[in-house]
Amino acid sequence: MDKFGKFLQGNTGKLIVGIGAAAFNIVFWVIVGVAVKFENTHATLWWGYGFTMFAFLPLLGVMFIPIKNRLSGHTLNGLYGVTALYMGFTFVMNLIFMIVNTDHQGGYVTQIVLNVLLLLAYVALAFIFIKRFSKVQANDIKREEQMRDLALVFTKVSAVSNQAEDPEVKAELIKLRQRVNNSSSAGNEHTQEYDKQFEDQINVVQDMLNANVEKEEVLKAIKVANNILTTRNQILLSTR
Repeated sequence: MDKFGKFLQGNTGKLIVGIGAAAFNIVFWVIVGVAVKFENTHATLWWGYGFTMFAFLPLLGVMFIPIKNRLSGHTLNGLYGVTALYMGFTFVMNLIFMIVNTDHQGGYVTQIVLNVLLLLAYVALAFIFIKRFSKVQANDIKREEQMRDLALVFTKVSAVSNQAEDPEVKAELIKLRQRVNNSSSAGNEHTQEYDKQFEDQINVVQDMLNANVEKEEVLKAIKVANNILTTRNQILLSTR
């Protein structure tokens, strides 16, 4: 039951589109076979059926767009909206042509032209939304990677503070660790350079501790790390 629930959770939209397409076909073929009769069907009815069935494809297609970051998923709302509108306009317009049900050239040519124009308008809008979604998703993925990297650096600061044996050095490292814990891990392109400098400086401090360097030198290195962190946080605050 748990597997079935997960399947439904991940495929609800696709199932709804599939059920909608099946329901349309059932109603269409029953009406054509019983009420209209196949011998009385004409071009605009079949063109209408074809264009309406085709409209289900982009509606189903948007359900397969992979969302690698849930924060950027909301940018697809615009694409879902224009796709639903395209489906709605296509259905209503072709329903009118199906009801007219004529072989007159002016009827089905007009029908084809209108459907092609509607499709082109949809493609243009969909392209804009997909391009925007791709950009936002790429930025979100990059931001998450930066946050993971920073989280590892912050963890390393804690490990280094536990490594120190001198009381004064340990106290300064604990203060640095507290500052790090109070700093935002949500870096951006403007803080990348300072994030890297801070990581390198923490490695310097750790190497000094491993090499039993003089306390004064370690304290100077910790002060440099503090200064880098201060600059990094100020830049992050001003570029949000």
